Amino acid sequence: MKRLIFLFALISASLAAAQDELRPALETTYSAWREAMMRKDSSAWQRVTAEHRRVEVQNRILSEKGPFPASVFALPAAPPSIQGLKFLEAKQNGATAKEFLLWENRFRSWR
Repeated sequence: MKRLIFLFALISASLAAAQDELRPALETTYSAWREAMMRKDSSAWQRVTAEHRRVEVQNRILSEKGPFPASVFALPAAPPSIQGLKFLEAKQNGATAKEFLLWENRFRSWR
């Protein structure tokens, strides 16, 4: 039983360390993508967007007879900032990764 607990603690520690290494890279990439979207900079967008995602977006826009890359930046609202979000976890699958964040809403009493 002690070995099992030790093994679980060791695995948990290594996963936490891996997530701590992955988090800054994901946040930097998202911030660069967000800036590219807000500035409507197609070259910056292409640098920070995965090739399969660029092809998918381009194919969708062109199949809808829209102008590419101008339609990429036609958003109903600006991409949200991740400031004020709490980091939950990051998952890596080969060269790709996902970050999970939680918005902490702090309700205040108005009494």
